Amino acid sequence: MYGLDGIFLLKTVVLVAAFLIFMILIEIIMRKWFKLNKRNLFRSAAYVNETHRKIDWSIRGLGIAGMILGFIINSMRGFDDRLWYIEPWTILFLLVLSTETARAVMEKKHAHHPRQYLSTISQILLIIMLCVSLYVTDFFGLL
Repeated sequence: MYGLDGIFLLKTVVLVAAFLIFMILIEIIMRKWFKLNKRNLFRSAAYVNETHRKIDWSIRGLGIAGMILGFIINSMRGFDDRLWYIEPWTILFLLVLSTETARAVMEKKHAHHPRQYLSTISQILLIIMLCVSLYVTDFFGLL
C-alpha cells in the first residue's frame, strides 16, 4: 500500500542523500565560480546582520504558529475534508522559501561580497525544483 514496503526507507534515505550531495556540489561550484567565502555549516546561526536575525526569527515564529493553527483546524475537520494549504508540509515549504528569500534579500543589500546572494538564490531554485519533481513524479515512483 502506497509503496511502504521494507525497501521504502532505504530508497528514501538514498534519495535524500543524493539530493544533499547534489546541493553541496552546486554550492561548491557557485562558491568557486563567484570566489565566495565558505558558509557556516549551520547556516541558521550565520546572520548577515541584526535586522536579518530579527526578520528570520519573526518568519520562524509565524511558521510555527501557522503549523499549530493548521493542525488545530485540520484536526477538527474530517480526514477527507482536510485543507491542503494549512497542512504542515505546505507551511514548512513556505517557511523554507521565505527564510531563504529573506536571506537572499539581506545578502543582496548588506553582504560583504556583492554576489553572495546568487548562491542563496541557486539553492532556493534547487529546493523548488526538487519539490516540484517529487510532486510530479509521485516521489520518484516510491509512492
